[in-house]
Amino acid sequence: MNSSPVENKITTESILQQHDLIYVSSSMQGWRRNMEDKHTVEGNIPEFPGYSFFGVYDGHLGSDTAEYISKNLHLNIFKKIREIGEENIEEAIKDGFMQTDNDWKDETSESRKNTHLDSGSTAIVAVMTPNKTIYIGNAGDSRAVMSVCGSAKPLSEDHRPNLNREFQRIQQAGGYPSNYNVCRCFGDFNKCKNNPDKGPKEQIFIAYPDVMTYKVDTETDFLVLACDGIWDYMSSENVIDFIYEELQVNKDLSKTCENLLNKCLHDRNGTDNMSVIIIGFLHGLDKEKWMERINSRCVKEKEQL
Repeated sequence: MNSSPVENKITTESILQQHDLIYVSSSMQGWRRNMEDKHTVEGNIPEFPGYSFFGVYDGHLGSDTAEYISKNLHLNIFKKIREIGEENIEEAIKDGFMQTDNDWKDETSESRKNTHLDSGSTAIVAVMTPNKTIYIGNAGDSRAVMSVCGSAKPLSEDHRPNLNREFQRIQQAGGYPSNYNVCRCFGDFNKCKNNPDKGPKEQIFIAYPDVMTYKVDTETDFLVLACDGIWDYMSSENVIDFIYEELQVNKDLSKTCENLLNKCLHDRNGTDNMSVIIIGFLHGLDKEKWMERINSRCVKEKEQL
């Protein structure tokens, strides 16, 4: 742990006009000695016009695994979609997760003996289709939350060892659930995916994701993808409320995202790396009109209180 937090942020904001989206991503090292989070934004996917991809990867014991999946997971998912068809995106996401983990295992099988490549990483990703259907893939305790008409709608479940299905799998694989903070992730091959009597979906840690879908409509304002460095210190509802309030005051999406990191670091005593992507659904509006729409939502909510 550092003696003082590293508060420098890497922030990117852009409009994906062809996708009717605006997004901002921001990350901060914070109190940790190193930055182990990675994220991916891809709005130009060959052979898939109208599709976009967003992912947040929360690394542990180093950034190697998070770095690898940030470069390869979306490629494998869309390769699977190409193979099995756009009507099978959920299966493509699941297969893409498992293929990426297996590829990473093969790539590091020899070098792991002499290096620190015992690292792992959770993943929360969003695949957005041209018809405004969103597929959320999650392995770990990062989280996806949609803002619908001003309210938080969860689009993932945190994979914690105390969940019954996770608890049972860990025990059956020969582990002790109380020893772990996470239970689904990429990597962690040396200690948590090495039971020769168990398949890749039966190990102590697995990369197999849950997938949820959501159809964007006119009441859908924005989607938040973030690592547990955010959710450990703020509830889903508090994060959504905070974003509305900040946008109303600052009318600045990048500043809003950065202030969310600051709040978790200072007000909530956050000690983890922090990464957030906020994806706004423009509904045919330009940035200024979209911001007015968000602000009018805040005004209506206050009038109802």
